[in-house]
Amino acid sequence: MIQPSNVDELREMWRLTAGVPATVGPSWTMSVDDTPKVYVQGMIGGWRLDAGEFVKNLHAITAPTIDLHINSPGGFVFDAMSMFDALVNHPAKITAYVGGLAASAASLLLQAADTRIMGIGSRVMIHDARVGAYGPPDQLRKQAAIGDQ
Repeated sequence: MIQPSNVDELREMWRLTAGVPATVGPSWTMSVDDTPKVYVQGMIGGWRLDAGEFVKNLHAITAPTIDLHINSPGGFVFDAMSMFDALVNHPAKITAYVGGLAASAASLLLQAADTRIMGIGSRVMIHDARVGAYGPPDQLRKQAAIGDQ
């Protein structure tokens, strides 16, 4: 199995091919209530520390339940997978609400929930992997192999 050796480099390549500016803020916020609310709004991974800060903040939640609200077109799959793993492994019962769109990488976050609720008119979009690469043929083949996994 091929593992990305430099996630920052892959994230930057994704940003360039997807047209995502590097200065976009985090795509998530969290509230500190009896039932904490996690909001994933906008592009996942548009900010350098998106997944890392998300995971750290999620681990700080000790409540027995979490409400996850999603309205996102998706984003960088490795950030989404890190967020997914943190949600799946969190001991809280997670209820996900889609208010608009859970597309592409954001659909992974929806799958991490114990209960999933779709708002009226909301949508989930799942598709095959997309990869972008620039470089010599051996690097292009490596990126294609990652996309095939």
